[in-house]
Formats: sequence, C-alpha cells, structure tokens
Amino acid sequence: MTRRWFTLGYAPTLGRPDGTHWVKAQAVHNAIGDTEADVVIVCDADCWSDGVIEAVERVRDGAPWVIPHHRVHRLTEESTAQVLAGTDPHEDMPLDPIVEGITGFSYAGVTGGGIVVLRRDVYEACPLDPRFVGWGQEDEAWGLALRCLYGPPVRLSAPLWHLWHPPQERQSRGVGSEAGMALYKRYARAKRRPELMRGLIDEAR
Repeated sequence: MTRRWFTLGYAPTLGRPDGTHWVKAQAVHNAIGDTEADVVIVCDADCWSDGVIEAVERVRDGAPWVIPHHRVHRLTEESTAQVLAGTDPHEDMPLDPIVEGITGFSYAGVTGGGIVVLRRDVYEACPLDPRFVGWGQEDEAWGLALRCLYGPPVRLSAPLWHLWHPPQERQSRGVGSEAGMALYKRYARAKRRPELMRGLIDEAR
C-alpha cells in the first residue's frame, strides 16, 4: 500500500517494534520519531481509506483527532492480491467472511483502529499503550483514552479497505490475551474519568 501514500504526496514511515514481539505502540513511537510532522497519520499496514486527505484537512482546521472511515471492508485473499497488483479497491470486490460459512459484509470500524489522523501533540499526550503486547485491545483502549481526553472524533464516511492476511496469534476472535483484556478493562473503567485516564497513560511512559 506504500505506493498509494506516495501518490497522495506523503512519504510514509514504517514503524517497527524494538523486540521480537509485536507491540503497536513501540512501532508507532519509532515511526513518529523519524518525522517532524505536526499532523500524524497512524495507519495499520493492512489498511487503506480514501478519506485520509479530508481527515488531514479537518485536523489542520482544528479537530484534535479524526477517523477517516466508517465501515470496514475486509477483502478476501483474492481481492487483496488484485489490490496489491494495482487495482483500486471497490464495492464489488468479494469480502472475507467474518464467520466461516457466512458471506462477507462490511461493519463499523473500531474507534482507534485502522487509521487515525491526529495532531502530533495529541498523540504525544495520549499515545498508544506499549503494555499491549501482540494483537488485541490496544486500538480500543486508545480510542477510549482519546475520547475521554479530547472528546469524540470527527468521523468521516469513506470506506476502509482491510487487506487479507493470516490471522495473528490470539486467544479468540475478539480477545488477544488475558493480560491485554485486563488492561483494556482498566481503560474502560476510566473512560469518563480524565484524571484516572491520565494516570493510566502516565503509568506506561
């Protein structure tokens, strides 16, 4: 998907965690350290949305954080191969079933997941939590923190295209690990308590 970013005039920075385990917070932290941009686009490598340009404009116009997409379209392996070969994703592409045996369909994306566009100072004050190791719950927790401290996001209506890939190791379809879920529940309990939320963020620094 790197080619698409260059066509928009962006030079994407690929973030990688420090160790052998996937830690999204570390990957994003390392990528942001390589740029001086005052508007940050946090984008999973398996995602794309044409709403990014408008999202950046909204942030430059004063919105603290913007989600450029609404519904997630999970492409099949075959559809993903077409996109990687240069085909623009479109509504007629087959979608991956959410549950085996059920025809694929789009669904509302997780707040904090996929792509988030925000001011750099907002990210630095409310970053992803590096205590989430592996897949699961880090996006949802971050979304709760941003909403608690900066209000609800501006959410645009563009689709988000999610590329197929083998599933990450996890406890179940919705739960990454017991430790990750336990930490997420702490964020959930703090979602209407800014002081408690700031305390959670400070713990992870």
